[in-house]
Amino acid sequence: HYTGQIRKRLVPCIVKSDDTAPDRGEDIVDDASGKSVGTLRACENGVGLAHVRMARVFSSPGQTLKTAESGVVVEPYVPEWWPKEWTSES
Repeated sequence: HYTGQIRKRLVPCIVKSDDTAPDRGEDIVDDASGKSVGTLRACENGVGLAHVRMARVFSSPGQTLKTAESGVVVEPYVPEWWPKEWTSES
């Protein structure tokens, strides 16, 4: 029934930290609901990669996502070269 449906993807993100660098493997949570939306996999010089649930991250624009432990703001984005069907609800 669910064969072929990809719910999570590795996406690029902007990591907005002043002096606190988040650790690899930190959970990313929605600031409003407190629910986990994914995991930060890598971070260097303000950019990173996050493994996230697509439906939770891109369904409501304007939400604030932070790392659970260090509280650093993380902004995942869809690269322009991604196919449209990767982000559409199907």
